[in-house]
Amino acid sequence: MQLELLGPIRFWRHGEEVSLGPPKQRAVLGLLAGRLGEIVSVEQIVDGVWGRELPQSAASGVHTYVAGLRRVLDPARGRRKSGGVLVSASGGYCLRLPAEAVDVQLFSRHHTAARSLLANGQAEAAIGQLERALGLWHGDAYANVPGPFAEIERVRLTESRLMAVEEWADLLLHAGWHNQVIPALVGHVGREPLRERLRSLLMLALYRCGRRAHALGVYRETRELLMAELGVEPGPELSALHEQILNGHPALMPRTVPGSVQLLRSMTAAPAGVDRWQTAEPRPQARQSPAAGVAARRVPYSRQPAGYTAVAEGSR
Repeated sequence: MQLELLGPIRFWRHGEEVSLGPPKQRAVLGLLAGRLGEIVSVEQIVDGVWGRELPQSAASGVHTYVAGLRRVLDPARGRRKSGGVLVSASGGYCLRLPAEAVDVQLFSRHHTAARSLLANGQAEAAIGQLERALGLWHGDAYANVPGPFAEIERVRLTESRLMAVEEWADLLLHAGWHNQVIPALVGHVGREPLRERLRSLLMLALYRCGRRAHALGVYRETRELLMAELGVEPGPELSALHEQILNGHPALMPRTVPGSVQLLRSMTAAPAGVDRWQTAEPRPQARQSPAAGVAARRVPYSRQPAGYTAVAEGSR
């Protein structure tokens, strides 16, 4: 069994996708999966799924949705049998799945492992763990799932994803793989245009590829956007980088050489101008298990920094 939350909620049993029912039923599953292995009371489920829009039938609705989920998740379980995947306990319910069967848990494991490896000086192994973590995403977390809990999880997991992208890009820039970083950064800047750290990494990658004018163009666009949207100037990190690029500061160029050929090939597998982790398209029928490592599905960027068309073509 595999449960996917890093995109639309989807459940797979024996390699086949199983329908999870109506939106609020999926919301109940998402909440229980977000608190995997914990007993969640009916009141907590009601609050997380309905929030302030609370009908009188909410509590009975929870029982109805749990019954529906049991039929989906554990069809071999008898109605009055104890145990199983979704169990009743102490006035609430508990979802019992192995951590490796839930993509959010796997993402967290890989991300934590990457940071531990980096702290021990194993940068290349850390890159591999970040690749595995980011490859699990196939859209926005908890996509199209209603309720306050799902919204909170969307925000939290999106922040974790962006931090992982930034850490991955920073490691590759230190290793000298500037061209390989650009496509993913373009896609994520398009999705999070006010995130200065992403733009800083993109500017540095462009500059190191000999695209000084494009790097300065990203800064100009960033400044205009921040002033228009928030009424603020770029922060000190981005401003300092802009000054260094203007002056051609030697500290901007890397002191390392590209790493292993094997890892370099994995970085160049995605065509220029395509976000390796922007995965909104439906899955193909032939599918590998997520536990074996989700291959990066690819769709074109929907948004790119202004004036950047030529950059994506030029991962040269």
